[in-house]
Amino acid sequence: MPDEWWDETQSVNARGVFLGCKHASAQMIRQEPVPGEDRGTIINIASVLGLVGRQDRSAYSASKGAVISLTRAVSKDCAELGIRVNAISPGCEFFLFHSNA
Repeated sequence: MPDEWWDETQSVNARGVFLGCKHASAQMIRQEPVPGEDRGTIINIASVLGLVGRQDRSAYSASKGAVISLTRAVSKDCAELGIRVNAISPGCEFFLFHSNA
């Protein structure tokens, strides 16, 4: 794989989610929480490939693994501020039930 493919994939998938978390949480911190509730929720899009990896998809799998780890870390950073951070990891049935995928 050319270095440029790796860099572009990481830039869009991992850095893009980082910037989304950064700017969304900054806005949520500025706003007052709803009485009895929190300031908001950030939902990131990861992938099942970020959990299991896949041959010929190393850049994508690594970038989505980064999204999962980033989401876990940011959720801890934001918890005491009343901001929930979660990720969903969509994938097709094939990836979930075929370990060689």
